[in-house]
This record gives sequence, structure tokens and C-alpha cells, in this order.
Amino acid sequence: MRIAPLIIGIILMLVTIVGLIGYGGEGDQEIPVIPCPTNPPQMDKCYAGMTLSDLEIPTQFSILSIKISIEWSQSESTWVGVIPASDAIECPPDDIGLTSCEADQLNFQAGGADSVGSDGLEWDVDPGKYRLATGSISSQANPAVANIVSYDYDVRLNLLVAFATFMFSSAMLVAGIEF
Repeated sequence: MRIAPLIIGIILMLVTIVGLIGYGGEGDQEIPVIPCPTNPPQMDKCYAGMTLSDLEIPTQFSILSIKISIEWSQSESTWVGVIPASDAIECPPDDIGLTSCEADQLNFQAGGADSVGSDGLEWDVDPGKYRLATGSISSQANPAVANIVSYDYDVRLNLLVAFATFMFSSAMLVAGIEF
């Protein structure tokens, strides 16, 4: 029996199993509601708000499968979406996050103005730089009450990577056992 390949094989097998089980979590965040019509009143304008900083998903995370589910309390009159960070060039937010752009000027990766009245949005995360955007579609949105955004996330090892590590760990286990 050769110890080194056997130990490497066992460690890789455990990493693969733990990676397939994954990790998850949840949380809540209060975000302000952007009223529509905007202030000053422009009856045909519903401006979007966005986060002030980028959410960067490094390329190394491509070995993972990341899924995020988002729901919000005022879903009947507001929307939430994920946009590429590059949208902040065309629609820069001011110091509180309000832009001079409407929802149809943003490039949604998930969610968006179509998510009004839905049960939320599902986002399969890919590497890149993103921002979250939000807005309302009617004057029924209540800016006096915070929009409670709830999120759940699930992170697992990408199936292709898991298959490769499983095959390599199996080979190491076989190499560690003398016949």
C-alpha cells in the first residue's frame, strides 16, 4: 500500500463530496422604495436606482455553481434586477443611488421590470461585475415603508469539476492500493 496517493485520493474524495453537498444561507435587507412618478413629478418617468458599488464575481468562481433567489415585500409595485456593472457608465447613480435612466435602458441579467408581481427572481451567477437595480412602476409603491428584500443562496461544486475531481481521486485511491 502506498500512503501518499491513498491520502491524496481520500482528501480529494472528501473535497468532492463536501463540494457537492454545498453551502447555503439566507438574509434580509431593507432597501428604500423609489417612488414613481419621480420627484420632481414627471408622470411618464419611472427612474431606476442601483447600488453604488460593483459586486465582483471572480473568474475562479467558475468552478462553483452559485444560485441566488431574491424576493421582496412590495413586489406588487416594485421590481428588483441584476445588471452588468457597465450599465453604471450609461446610467451613473448619484450619491444615494438614483439614476436618470428608466428600467428599459438597463440590461438585466436576472429580474427587472418584468419581475413586478412575481414570486421573485432566480439568478444563476456567472463570473463578472454586477450591480443590483430597483424601481417602481406606479405611484402605489409606498416609499414610507421599506422594501424588505430576502435572499437565499446555494453554492456547490460545478458538476464538471466534481466529476473530474472524483475521477482523479478514484485513480489516486487505486494507485495507493497495492495489488
